[in-house]
Amino acid sequence: AYMKSILESTPEALLLLNTGHYIIAFNPRAKIILSKFLKVSPEEGMNLIAILPDFRKEDAKQKLDYASHGNFIEYEVQYPDGSWLLVSFSPVKSKEGKVGEICVGLRDISLRKKTEYALRKNDQQYRSLVDSLSEGVIFQSFDKRIITFNDSAIEILGVEKDDLQRYGFPLPNCIAINEKKEKLDIKEIIRNRVFEGHAVRGLVAGIEVSNGLKWLSINIEPVRNEESLAYAYVITFNDITATFKNREELSLLSKVVKETSNIVVITDDKERIIWANDAFTKISEYTLEEARNKKPGWLLKGPEKDQKEVDKIKAAVKNEIPVRGSILNYTKTGNKYWSQYNIHPVHDENGKLIKFFSIQTDITESKKLQEEISRQKESRQKEKIRATIKGQEKERNEVGQELHDNIQQILGAAKLQLDCAKSMAPDNLEYIQNGIENINLSIEEIRRFSKRLVAPRFQHSKLADEIDNQLGNLGLAERVLLDAEKLDEGALSDGIKLVYSALSRSS
Repeated sequence: AYMKSILESTPEALLLLNTGHYIIAFNPRAKIILSKFLKVSPEEGMNLIAILPDFRKEDAKQKLDYASHGNFIEYEVQYPDGSWLLVSFSPVKSKEGKVGEICVGLRDISLRKKTEYALRKNDQQYRSLVDSLSEGVIFQSFDKRIITFNDSAIEILGVEKDDLQRYGFPLPNCIAINEKKEKLDIKEIIRNRVFEGHAVRGLVAGIEVSNGLKWLSINIEPVRNEESLAYAYVITFNDITATFKNREELSLLSKVVKETSNIVVITDDKERIIWANDAFTKISEYTLEEARNKKPGWLLKGPEKDQKEVDKIKAAVKNEIPVRGSILNYTKTGNKYWSQYNIHPVHDENGKLIKFFSIQTDITESKKLQEEISRQKESRQKEKIRATIKGQEKERNEVGQELHDNIQQILGAAKLQLDCAKSMAPDNLEYIQNGIENINLSIEEIRRFSKRLVAPRFQHSKLADEIDNQLGNLGLAERVLLDAEKLDEGALSDGIKLVYSALSRSS
């Protein structure tokens, strides 16, 4: 009764065959299965091989013969309509070990096969998806047993597949750090957080390789079972070595830009200030908040600003080309300072203008030094001119004095001698008289010439009188009016008076 109850309630179809393959007995489930797959209802004494479809007879006969020799066989059979049957042949032996009957088990596994196919298809799709990812993916149990991984994981980690299977993740050469570059224990993180069902995202880890460290950005997600308990985890990671290095370089560059003594200003594509360093605030006296969204040209304008330089900058900005030069700017309190500037446009990958950056050097002291050098050069040039004129005046004075004191005396002596000869030789009076007149003319001419050569003595005369006399000598009295009422001769040095007096005589 017990056995009958079991046989009637089991979901598996059971048939008992003799060694000639004839049905001796069967349970109720056998009727259902055979009616579905073979379109027949089983009866005692029916030959199983005879009721099978032709494409199954030879294979079934061989397997039943094999079972008749005491061997267990189980296999799957697919029918043309897509259904599947799980078949088993179990030999039934006597006490002596001789096979007397064969128990045939039949189970409809169509639904299971359909589910397996769907799962396999999904698995293939997910596998294709995972394999196509550029980021590394590792599916791993908490005992570091690798369940699966993709090719990108091997490529990024730079290890052999066998090594990854052997060690799991993290690898022995893998270290993790936080933002402060403090060392972290990945195993401890997995044990304390992921095992408790918490995800870990944005973990930065370094892998020691031959040429230094390869930096990874890692996310770890726990995988839960039906009871919501974490039994494994998925690790995804990217190679961020280049980004990590760029970040360090940008951090260093940012520090340099912030602390440099040069002014650094960044404007948007509309030339409005979006950032400036501390040197800008120190020199211009404007804070970043005061300068933000304002144009540098408007902010630093003043009355003496060179419009040509402003126009040059505007043209370069309009044409989105670099420009350099120097310009006078004004601070918040109106103080002037000179800047040597370099302005460069910044374009995105599509060539669109996104911003400008300007580097400026305060050259105020250099400008002052140049102006002082120019003033000194001009002063030396004036001094040189004064010295030259003074030397010329001295030479002219000496020549005039020589004419007045020596040659004029000689001519005077000659005139006296001729006067004596006139009284002693009355026959030659006409010739002597002519000689005396010529000597008088020479003396008068020398007197006028020496007067022009000798510099005026301004202790006894005025510069205005001297210039007026010179104008008179040139015959310009009727054409030139000299107004010297406001001339302050006390404020003029003798050197300047000599220069102007010499110029008036030379003209």
